[in-house]
Amino acid sequence: MTDISNSRFFTLSDSLNLADSQETEVERRLRLYQIFVKLYERHHNLLDEILQLENIYNPTITGAKELFLHAVVSDRDAYVTTNLSEAVSHCLHQAQNIWTIGSDSNCGITVLNQQLSGYHAAIQYVNHQGFYLKDLNSTHGSFVNGEPVYQSIKLKDGDKIRLGSVCFSFFSDQVYQFLSEVPEEILLLINNK
Repeated sequence: MTDISNSRFFTLSDSLNLADSQETEVERRLRLYQIFVKLYERHHNLLDEILQLENIYNPTITGAKELFLHAVVSDRDAYVTTNLSEAVSHCLHQAQNIWTIGSDSNCGITVLNQQLSGYHAAIQYVNHQGFYLKDLNSTHGSFVNGEPVYQSIKLKDGDKIRLGSVCFSFFSDQVYQFLSEVPEEILLLINNK
């Protein structure tokens, strides 16, 4: 009889220990969450860097390629080259100089990602001014260098853009230059190989 009562006592004790350990785990997770919030408030670019690493190292998202959008202006013509759609590079010309980005198949740049709104954002070229990013009232927001985009923002070469959870680098040509002809002796080396 003593063995049975002791057995029940240990079962009750084990239950109390389990409840205590679950409460301790909840408190630990709460402290960890509070630390993460403080870290994000002070270093909000960190989230963009983490998401960028996820994009680079998750082959199902990008095919293991870094995502980019390269804007080019030559004479009076503007176009973009990007690998945001299916991680394959495309050169895109748009008559109005507006490239929409989102999960809708009618976007100029369609990105299949659950964190993107149908029409998430747009990049627009304004003559003699440059390229601008505009959030289109997306659900998960648009960010440039970790800062949320509330109105149209001018983009600079090297900016890091995050739309929802999709991170990519923005590049733009600042200098348009014709190179001199390749010397004859170099042409011979190229053509003989």
